[in-house]
Amino acid sequence: ASPGPLAVADSLLQEARSASRSLGRRNADLRGWWRGLIGEFDGGPSVIGSMTPPSDSQRDRLSWTLSSFQEAVEELDAVIGNVVPELNRILEAAGMDRVEVPSRGSGPDWE
Repeated sequence: ASPGPLAVADSLLQEARSASRSLGRRNADLRGWWRGLIGEFDGGPSVIGSMTPPSDSQRDRLSWTLSSFQEAVEELDAVIGNVVPELNRILEAAGMDRVEVPSRGSGPDWE
């Protein structure tokens, strides 16, 4: 027998929570890496910025940071594109309100 709507909804919720925890951890790592790179490029309270082009190591770290950011965006997109629509089907069938997901470039900061 196939799982009931409640079991499917719970599974979808667990998938969304897992992605949320993963993105939270990744966000902290990315912020640290990004701040470190910006500090090396532009300077800061304890680091004098450089007037030279980025080193190979800095370029590698920037590439890693950008790649990790892209992976985080793709993971979030997967939840929005796969989990939310399935969850909305279950909610609608139960007569409940849909989960609304804001799109990129929308909201009060973009108006």
